[in-house]
Amino acid sequence: MKIRYFTSPILKRIDNEIRTRNICRLICLGCSPGFPLIYKEFAGKGLSEIQVVDNDIQKQGWKVCCDENDKNGKKIIETLPVSAINDTKDTLYICANTHYKDFVNQLSYYEIAENRIMDLNSIQLQWMQENTKEETSGYRLIKGRELQLEELKILKWFRDFCTDNNLRWFLGEGTLLGAVRHKGFIPWDDDIDTFMPYEDYVRCMEILPKKGKYHVIDWRSNPEYPFQFAKIIEDDTLQLHPIPFGYFTLGCYIDIFPIAGFPEDEKAIQVKYLRNKRLDFEWDRALIEADYSGECSFGKREEITAEKYSIPFDEAHKVGTMQQIAGNAWAIPREHFMEKEYLPFEDDSFPVPIGYKEFLTARYGNYMKLPPKEKRRIHSYPTYVITETDFTK
Repeated sequence: MKIRYFTSPILKRIDNEIRTRNICRLICLGCSPGFPLIYKEFAGKGLSEIQVVDNDIQKQGWKVCCDENDKNGKKIIETLPVSAINDTKDTLYICANTHYKDFVNQLSYYEIAENRIMDLNSIQLQWMQENTKEETSGYRLIKGRELQLEELKILKWFRDFCTDNNLRWFLGEGTLLGAVRHKGFIPWDDDIDTFMPYEDYVRCMEILPKKGKYHVIDWRSNPEYPFQFAKIIEDDTLQLHPIPFGYFTLGCYIDIFPIAGFPEDEKAIQVKYLRNKRLDFEWDRALIEADYSGECSFGKREEITAEKYSIPFDEAHKVGTMQQIAGNAWAIPREHFMEKEYLPFEDDSFPVPIGYKEFLTARYGNYMKLPPKEKRRIHSYPTYVITETDFTK
């Protein structure tokens, strides 16, 4: 794994825009974990206002800058709805996420031109491509069906490892949906997700190989690794991952999402979901502010993990994932994960929770209905395999 961060270049790029355009106000579009760093860099440098807006109603009202108990007189920034924007001609808008086009369309309603919006995500992608030209030399780009089949090899290896070591696991997220609706990959999907009860996940992290053709990576085995969940990596491949203010390289992979306990009460479930969402923000923020130096943020990540997984899977009445990738708070009775059955997936069959219909309904609603084309999104991480050499010449 190689990681590269663009913290300093990004801050310099924003500073240059402020100077050349005579900017007095900064508004960040989307409550990115990088916003506190932007605030700290530019607060007190002559700007009349620095603000953040977000369409996610659950993030509106978040205090995202300084300590919430700040005693130094600094303004504590609260995330506002986009409708609260009061545009002036000396305002620079910054988008540091993948929703740039959505924000461009939305702000056009307020007659805010696209040339006043910085697309930091695209700038980062350009820098990533420029910095990895040498690294991708000797590799061949794969995507679509070829990428899916490469990931399927990893899934089969992982299945056999779990069987040999008596570990509980299931297909999860969109991979489970694909098994039910398509008997394989969702046609436009490009990754594989698995679920594992947290107790099995902890043991799995201890016994999975850390090196070799297929091996595991998580934040405890490699402190620079930025995610809260583990990946099984194929060693002779290369994949480029953009992250806030940087990128890192891994191999082709499958995800392992641990599942653990939620409270029983519906209101308490929602409170824990929202708390987990805030903890995800704090996790990324700690990494960014430490320039992805894993040791600097290790203690914070230990605290977050302990809080999230405080209710063991095997003692809970309701369970769910702790990373809020789902966009909704799903927590269903543990009994739906107590047994497994097998469903076809591509040319094989794999374990799914006995209550897979209940999970899919909680997660997706009417899961058999295809989403509209504009919502069929994929990760599109550039993935490469080693170019085969013809030794017969």
